[in-house]
Amino acid sequence: MRVTDSMLSDLNRNGLNAARERVAHAQRVASSGLRVEKPSDDPTSAALGRRKVNEAERIEAMLKTANVGAFALQVVDDTFSHMNDLAARAKELAVQAANDTLSAEDRQGIAIEIKSLREELLAAANTRVDGKYVLGGLREDAPPFDPTTGAFVGDRSQREVEVAPGVRVATSVPAGEVLAPSGGLDVLAALDQLHTALMTNNLTNIQQGIDDIGVAEDQINAGRAEAGAYTQRLEQAQALATRLKDATNESRSQAVEADVYDSLSELSRTQTIFEQAIAIAAKLPLPGLAQRG
Repeated sequence: MRVTDSMLSDLNRNGLNAARERVAHAQRVASSGLRVEKPSDDPTSAALGRRKVNEAERIEAMLKTANVGAFALQVVDDTFSHMNDLAARAKELAVQAANDTLSAEDRQGIAIEIKSLREELLAAANTRVDGKYVLGGLREDAPPFDPTTGAFVGDRSQREVEVAPGVRVATSVPAGEVLAPSGGLDVLAALDQLHTALMTNNLTNIQQGIDDIGVAEDQINAGRAEAGAYTQRLEQAQALATRLKDATNESRSQAVEADVYDSLSELSRTQTIFEQAIAIAAKLPLPGLAQRG
């Protein structure tokens, strides 16, 4: 076989180019930390990496929504705590009014504060945050209780959020299920009745009001305990979602990222090969000087 100058030159050039490309690739991997930068590098790994990125982004969005839900539950807890204080004060006044030594005028004076407590309780039931009624069930755009009459006009459904894939947690306790539950005590109506009893000096109904407010306290405390249970579940779900996100990011990393030690070792190896190729090329005869045989 006749070896021409052109053949030697082509072999030399092709070898150097290949070595140079391997060095350039190793440099990109070492500097970027990515073994797979584009689908053509490794189609299977690239597809897996993209899928894991999407999964992690979805979980991150869920965690952000869960944070909003956690804030809503904190508002619910604070509101029920305030309601409980109002009910406790109303019961204290009712017990005071049941004392035989009080006059009709004394009871009418207490009635004024009872009415004020009732209005404050109604306002708490219709609490809004960022324009949304936090105790309104699925209806966030309308008050659960009529601001004038105090009648329940809202929704009894619970709002939920998906905190982790397939894991949903309630983030609300509808006020209707606390202040006017089906088969339970209508707390605002009970305060209206107590107010009437005080204004009319009806001792029997005042004593009934004491019992009613005790029931009201139980309902409010039950609602607060329910909100507390949801908060605990939400925190557990958030912890699970965080672990899932970390595991998803790790899977993505394994699919497309390069091991630091391996990438540096590969860079060193390709640089050595490239330097050797240059040294060999330097020893070859220039085109036109190759020995013919």
